[in-house]
Amino acid sequence: MGIIVSDQPRCSSPVVIWRKPPPGWVKFGSARGNLGAAGGGGVCRGERSEFLFAFHSGYGVDSDTRAELLANHDGLQHCLLLGYPNILVEFDSLLVINFLLGRAVPGWKWKCWIDRINHLSKSRNIKFVHTFREGNGPADALPKLGREGQRMTLVLLHADLLPTVRGLLFLDRLSLGSVRRGT
Repeated sequence: MGIIVSDQPRCSSPVVIWRKPPPGWVKFGSARGNLGAAGGGGVCRGERSEFLFAFHSGYGVDSDTRAELLANHDGLQHCLLLGYPNILVEFDSLLVINFLLGRAVPGWKWKCWIDRINHLSKSRNIKFVHTFREGNGPADALPKLGREGQRMTLVLLHADLLPTVRGLLFLDRLSLGSVRRGT
C-alpha cells in the first residue's frame, strides 16, 4: 500500500482593495442585511477618499435583494440631494447590477425599485459597478444597525460614525485590503 501525493492547486484568497473614485466623482457603496429583518446602509466618499456621508435604515422583513435595492435607492437620493453630480455606485450584488443594466429581467417584487433607481440615474452622470463585499467594508458594517429597527439615520460627521466604521474607513484610506474568502 503506497501513499499517493498529488499536486492539488491551492485555494487562493485574493485581497480586495477599495479604490477611490476618479477626480470630480464621488463613490457610493451600500450593503444590505439578510433574509428576515432586513436593513441597509451605505457610505459615500470623495476623490481623496474623504468621508462625505453615511446612512443606515431598517426595511422590515424582506429579502436581501430588495434590501440592496432600497439601500442603493436611498443612497442615490442622498447623493443627489447633497448635490453630487458624478456618482459611482458600487453594488456587491451582481444580480442587481445585471437588473439595472438590462442584462437580466427582475421579478415583479423588485421591478418597481429597479425602475426607481433607473429614473434617479436618468440624465445624470451615474455609473453602476460591481465590487466584492470585502471591497466595501465600511458600508457592510451599517445594515445591522438598520436591522435593529432604527429608522433612516443620516450621518454627516465622521466623528458621529461608529468606531468600527471609522476604523474601516481609515484602513481603506491606507489601501489596506480585505481577504476575499470562499473563492
